[in-house]
Amino acid sequence: MKTKKVLIIIVLVILVIPLAGYLFWQIKKGDPVDIFVVNKSLTGYNGSENQTFNYVLNREKIYTAANRAYDLRVDHYGLVWDNGDYRVKFPQLKDIQRTVERSDLVYYADVSGIRKSDLSDLKAGEIDKLEYGGLNNTDYTFIREFIKTKKPMIIESSFFGPADPLVRYNLEQMMDVYYVGWVGKYMKDLADDADLFAGLHWKELYKEYTGNVWDASGPGFVMINPEARRVLVLSEGVHVQTGQGLIVTTDQAMETYGLPSLTNFEGWFTVLHPGRNAVLSEFRLDPTDAGMQLLNDFGIPETFPALIHVDENVWMMAGDFGKCKTNVLFPKVIGVGTLYERIMGSGKGASSFFYSYYQPFMTHMIDEAREVREQNN
Repeated sequence: MKTKKVLIIIVLVILVIPLAGYLFWQIKKGDPVDIFVVNKSLTGYNGSENQTFNYVLNREKIYTAANRAYDLRVDHYGLVWDNGDYRVKFPQLKDIQRTVERSDLVYYADVSGIRKSDLSDLKAGEIDKLEYGGLNNTDYTFIREFIKTKKPMIIESSFFGPADPLVRYNLEQMMDVYYVGWVGKYMKDLADDADLFAGLHWKELYKEYTGNVWDASGPGFVMINPEARRVLVLSEGVHVQTGQGLIVTTDQAMETYGLPSLTNFEGWFTVLHPGRNAVLSEFRLDPTDAGMQLLNDFGIPETFPALIHVDENVWMMAGDFGKCKTNVLFPKVIGVGTLYERIMGSGKGASSFFYSYYQPFMTHMIDEAREVREQNN
């Protein structure tokens, strides 16, 4: 009988604590912050930058200017699912200034774009405006004007790659950050066919470039120069020491943004030159002598920025940092959710990156937007 009572108490505790956390979240007042999210590549919500950022918004209970919770399935600009089909939503040039003035934070999550082939397996009608993606003059004007406001802007990895050449040049000059042409990814098994880069079949590109069939396997990095159509393979134990601790963060950034000193990242990254800007975190390939020779031959540095502080109000993430899987239940459960995040963030798997790095950084950005909003009101 005593054992039965103990079990009942344990079950009640397990049920009551999460329920109480959820109720506390429900009665917590939502904080309105006008956030302008751009995603020109969204064909699926789960695992996308929109879902992960929505997790952070829910956790902080950030509401729209209309005082409702964000739903970044539709509360974004770029490619939006609407009435059984996709449509392109973005301010026209004449509306740029008004949009800039009302927005508290801008997040360019993904601009790599889509091709009609990306939608071949989806139940969607024909989309007249595809191919769609990349940066154009409207983006340039919007970014230029928003930077002048000193309100926070976050830019993710695909930013420069698909841009119109003149737009890319103008943005590089304005931000003093330069795309060097290479993208890469750490692979647990180089024989894996999954996770193509922007629809690019890099094994086929490798055969086209080298004349050889792809035969790499085991852990390592694949490096791609899409425009030059080159592929480089860095095998772990041969060309690089290890894929662990890929991102290293400065002490100052650890203190300011709550970031870990070392973290693993398994998504796509972009090799950028930071100009005179501050590098808060950097990718380290940790090459062997043979790997260093290969990198030198292809003009790829062994370390390059992962997070750049551009100007005083612009931050550039040089990786697909937002493409993570998250648990959608826990951001709305106060207490239990925090415990879950600490447990998950202490691991070494792909999901730990979201909880240890992306979430703290984006939370800090939201706090920055709140402060600027309060100062301006």
